[in-house]
Amino acid sequence: MGASGWTYFTPYQEDIKKVLKDLQAEIFQKGEYCDPFKKYTDDYSIEDHLGETISHFDQGQMEAINKSIAFLKDRNKIKVDTMSDLRSKCAESGTHSIIDIRGIDDSLDLYQSGKAPDDILIKVLGTTTPSREVVNERGAPLQTLRGRWLCTYVLVYEHGEPVEVYFTGYSGD
Repeated sequence: MGASGWTYFTPYQEDIKKVLKDLQAEIFQKGEYCDPFKKYTDDYSIEDHLGETISHFDQGQMEAINKSIAFLKDRNKIKVDTMSDLRSKCAESGTHSIIDIRGIDDSLDLYQSGKAPDDILIKVLGTTTPSREVVNERGAPLQTLRGRWLCTYVLVYEHGEPVEVYFTGYSGD
């Protein structure tokens, strides 16, 4: 599938960790994430998986592919009641959303969101107090700033005061 980029604007609060958790809860509740296993229903078959290329595989390869499909079907059956359940179900495939981020930390440890440094804000956005309009127009490079499975956040200003937090990153496989 590959990684997916994502961006969110959410209301500002002084506690950025709470902002992240509130946004994740909203995204989870709305179902605005990828479940890479949902297409693997009980009636999904090797023919669905391979299409016209099925004739290119020998019996041993077909058995291995059928085992993989059985694994994917089992993953699809995992019940998801919480974000933790979803993260466990999706595992290394990820949710392709902010739900893949686990905390706020300026390090480059996986699954973290860090604040864009001032020098980067000036270089990319031309200011350390960007408006939403400026972020929308010029913020695309921030998505890949920290790398896959990481996130960057920026405080968004209006009349000199922070009003939103912009989160952007990319995750999933």
